[in-house]
Amino acid sequence: MTNETQTVHDARPVLRVTDLSIVDDYDDVLVHDSTFTLHRGERLGIVGESGSGKSLTLKALIGILPKSLHARGGIEYVDPLTRTDAAMIFQEPATSLNPTMRVGRFVARTWQVHHPDDSWESCQAHAIDLMSKVGIADAKDKMTVWPFELSGGLRQRIMIAAALAAEPSILLCDEPTTALDVRVQAQILKLLKDIAERDNLSLIFVSHDLAVISEICDRVIVMQYGRIMEQGSTRGIIHDPQQDYTKKLLDADLDYRMRHMDDVVNTANGGASC
Repeated sequence: MTNETQTVHDARPVLRVTDLSIVDDYDDVLVHDSTFTLHRGERLGIVGESGSGKSLTLKALIGILPKSLHARGGIEYVDPLTRTDAAMIFQEPATSLNPTMRVGRFVARTWQVHHPDDSWESCQAHAIDLMSKVGIADAKDKMTVWPFELSGGLRQRIMIAAALAAEPSILLCDEPTTALDVRVQAQILKLLKDIAERDNLSLIFVSHDLAVISEICDRVIVMQYGRIMEQGSTRGIIHDPQQDYTKKLLDADLDYRMRHMDDVVNTANGGASC
């Protein structure tokens, strides 16, 4: 592994991962000996193609691997933190929200789970406050809305509000902007960055897109086939990648964005756009 740099954060570690491997029931190894540290207030990105092991790594950290998969190695939440101090935001909010529950009740119920001594009225008040903090206008009126009535961006804001209801110290984000269009994606990235800075949260952000990672993360880990290929500062990885795989990821991101820009230009000029 190359391009490792000392974290720019002077804060204490909040999570240490040592030689983490994830295996299935047949002892096939899906993630190989991953080692990294997350510091207080740090925003760490994990990038790689589908199947690289990045999302499995997040699920292992929070303890929600499928029953057929098993984590080996060390996952240490540094005292006084425990796994309950981490919350997760998933890729597709439509499958995470309960379609039979109004979104305000969903957020209030999440608050209630983590604050069982609070009255229901207090839980609802906190839900309105959290929905306002994640940029949902007229949050009190939105309490009674069903998930299907909201756009993808608003549904993701609801999921962020629900995650914050746990009052986490660590926020785990599993490709939370992948299903959103570019404009909404930028808004959600800014929201997550602002929340992390405001509340001094530590954040791990998983994506297949290095450009997205560069918008929000201080440091990045590059994974391929379940292995960490390199890790270091985001600026260092983007401007001086050491591994051919990282260079290919950068080239692929640039090629995609250039083609997307061509589509935008064609549409503006009256051409067809798929």
